[in-house]
Amino acid sequence: MVSAADVAARVADRHWHRYRAGQGAKGPRWYAWACARIDDKTTDGCRWLLVRRNLTTGEPAFYRCYAPALKSLMTLVKIAGLRWAVEESFQAAKGQVGLDH
Repeated sequence: MVSAADVAARVADRHWHRYRAGQGAKGPRWYAWACARIDDKTTDGCRWLLVRRNLTTGEPAFYRCYAPALKSLMTLVKIAGLRWAVEESFQAAKGQVGLDH
């Protein structure tokens, strides 16, 4: 079995693309993104390992993605970026009901 970090380390420089993952509290969140197919192509749908790399620190983050058909890297990035809106909503709701203490 190959780890996500090993897959990310094998991604050639030309396959990393800089995309915005959405708007953050301090402005747009820019990262380097790459993806690799991780399915055996004999099952239904497509599975990818989406890798986000911090442009300053180089720290990676990983997303396991599935779609019934091929999707572009930009589409996968946009969907991954939606996660922050959900996280921010959870944080706001916790603060409103006093669960942030």
